[in-house]
Amino acid sequence: NPLPMVDANGILAGYNCWNDDAVMPRQLEEFLAAQLGFRRHGVLVYSLGDEGLTFGSCLHPACWQKYRMYLESQYRNIDALNASWGTAFTRFGEIEPIIDQTAFPDIKDSDKRQAAIKSYANNAWSSLKAPPGSTAWSDEMVNVPRWFDRRAFQFWNYGQHVDRFRAATRSIDPQALTGPEGTAFGLDQDIDRIVRHTDWWVVYDPLTLELIRSIAPPDYMYGKWTGYSDSEHNMSDWWWSFLRGSDCAAWWRVDHYVNARADPGRGRGIVESAQVVFDGLGTLLNVRSKMQHDRIVMLHSFPSAHASKFEAGPTYGTYTRPTEDHGHAWDLRPGGNNHRVWHRTIRSLGLQFEYVTDRMLQRGEFDPGEYAVLILSQCEALGPQEAQVIRDFASAGGTVIADVRPGLYDGHCKLRSRGILDDLFGVEHTDNVPAKAVEGGTIAGRLGDELVAVDLAAVWETYPDYYKWLHGDLDRFNKSRKKSFKSFEEGVPRLRVNPAVRVTSGTPLGTAGETPICIVNDVGRGRAILLNFPISAYPQVTIPQTPEACADFLKAMFASAGVTWPLQVTDSNGDRHRNVEAVRWDAGGGIEVVAVFGPMDAKEPLWKTYREGRAQVDRKKSDAELAGLKPVRVNLPEAKHIVRIGGESAGATTQITLLPRPWRPEFLVLSDRQLQAPKFSTDAATAVTGQILQLEIEIPDARGLHAVKLRGTDPDGTPAAWLNRSLIVKNGSGQIDLPIAHNERHGKWSLSATDLYTGSTADFVFSVEAPGDSAN
Repeated sequence: NPLPMVDANGILAGYNCWNDDAVMPRQLEEFLAAQLGFRRHGVLVYSLGDEGLTFGSCLHPACWQKYRMYLESQYRNIDALNASWGTAFTRFGEIEPIIDQTAFPDIKDSDKRQAAIKSYANNAWSSLKAPPGSTAWSDEMVNVPRWFDRRAFQFWNYGQHVDRFRAATRSIDPQALTGPEGTAFGLDQDIDRIVRHTDWWVVYDPLTLELIRSIAPPDYMYGKWTGYSDSEHNMSDWWWSFLRGSDCAAWWRVDHYVNARADPGRGRGIVESAQVVFDGLGTLLNVRSKMQHDRIVMLHSFPSAHASKFEAGPTYGTYTRPTEDHGHAWDLRPGGNNHRVWHRTIRSLGLQFEYVTDRMLQRGEFDPGEYAVLILSQCEALGPQEAQVIRDFASAGGTVIADVRPGLYDGHCKLRSRGILDDLFGVEHTDNVPAKAVEGGTIAGRLGDELVAVDLAAVWETYPDYYKWLHGDLDRFNKSRKKSFKSFEEGVPRLRVNPAVRVTSGTPLGTAGETPICIVNDVGRGRAILLNFPISAYPQVTIPQTPEACADFLKAMFASAGVTWPLQVTDSNGDRHRNVEAVRWDAGGGIEVVAVFGPMDAKEPLWKTYREGRAQVDRKKSDAELAGLKPVRVNLPEAKHIVRIGGESAGATTQITLLPRPWRPEFLVLSDRQLQAPKFSTDAATAVTGQILQLEIEIPDARGLHAVKLRGTDPDGTPAAWLNRSLIVKNGSGQIDLPIAHNERHGKWSLSATDLYTGSTADFVFSVEAPGDSAN
């Protein structure tokens, strides 16, 4: 269930109250006692459970007392809470759950009826709407801040529960790592809080990965759940996870993944297709290196994620689960997930981004000097601290871009009379009203050095042809949209705008009828741009039929802020490739690694939801199908030494042409200097049984990080798997420690070291002898 449910007594259903000090310590002790056998096998990660909620509370007296304490920590005094809630409490101790005994009369079982009533009270839903069957509820009981504070407490309470669990696990394992697995919720979670209180996290939702990779500490383990087998969507899930920075592979369960010989079982296809990752590239990229950004940062606002759920919010879009994004990702249904659309749009333009959270802004953890652009996507609920940081960012020279209604609510989701950032954007929000669909609209004028011109009416005219191209016939189109349109023209989307916006000091760069849709306001040394429409309603620049002018406008926004393109991915005609993403990592020393990833087939979009991505595992594409795929060109602003990992070197050049495999990344290495082959510091050595053989690997003239794969063979030439390992070489130097067993075979052994960038190999021979043999 997507909400913490309670039983007839108001206690978490199926659990004990997390705050019940008479029960929880004993329960944790009993749980950990059962793990002592596993603990003896080594340090383990400890799971808070599979597919559980990452927030929770109940009506146990201890839990409710904790809630009152939380409210006091948030508001400091009861007058501030009363001002937010519109109440008249004299002290925090007076706050009690609202239990409506008139609700749910259709439930005859008294226990089930009480459980339903108490669950509504626990989750404060009666603050938003009437419980089913209630005769006591009235519209005056709507209290959005009270509802939001209860939800925020539930995430805070989960963090406290994790802390207790983690402290208990470390009593038996000082290096224990604690975290949740299989969590299904997306950007409406308090992701910042969960990361701060856990050591690892396995999620279902790829949107959550984007935020975790941006804010988690370097030693945090995270990944996306991969699946049960080598099915197509599980393979695609694995690559999605890796290309979002994940540093672990999450599989259910280990006995499904590893067979009786401790070899990959059902996971063999993943290991084989991603062999270079397991040979050391994964550690180099997602553990030791930094995923790049192009000075673009998005704000994740936890209260905004919830403000988007009530009143007029849902008409502008959603933060919630990825399945709510347009249905089929290219059908462009209204009410999409705006953050997902920003992700795909930024990447389709050839750029990369990071996230910052509202809590980071509040705590002074945001470094504005790193970024040129701050994107506020549906950030409808902002507190005064966040608002001031945003203003300061623009005044200091940054560009703030918002899509719809920034700061219309405060940090507790209390509606303001006007947006807290209205002065920044040069507008006035006059009301809280639903989005309005408009027929057309134009954006025209100068942004920085670029002239932009977008005629939305003309863009929508291309969409019937697009729908016919994608679906083939009207029946398939209607089936995908779950509609009964009589023509493709009926299904054309419309721009959705906020009609309750009036321009004050800003400059309108575009209008739709009488409604301004793009307002630019210079502030200090920077500027603020309000797109008065959700980005999910703008023509999608990822589809072939959208005129490039739509992308040119977005590129001009970024370019005018000082964003530059480190590379561009084009098709064989030199046009922007709309169906490929290029993910970049900085390996230091002038080395950058780029993964070029996509389906390549124009009708099979890169931007499908994570379960829909095809990774050809069980079947191969025919030669004819592969021949129909168009080449992809990676273009650089200046010459670099380019090497395709597992392939050829292109030398020092500004362009390389690829024919990538569908749904498999091609990895490129871009280097300021020519990459050299590795070598051992000596050609031969003698190893004594029972000791450690120490070897040095060198890569001449190298800077930054290299991954080197080591493989060994015994005196008979048989592979010696126990010698296999990966080594990260920094600035051209690395050390290998090879333990030699007391009973190891005597004779000549060999070791090869292969640089994963170039594929070049160095060989080394060593002799294994018994102690004293050399002296004799």
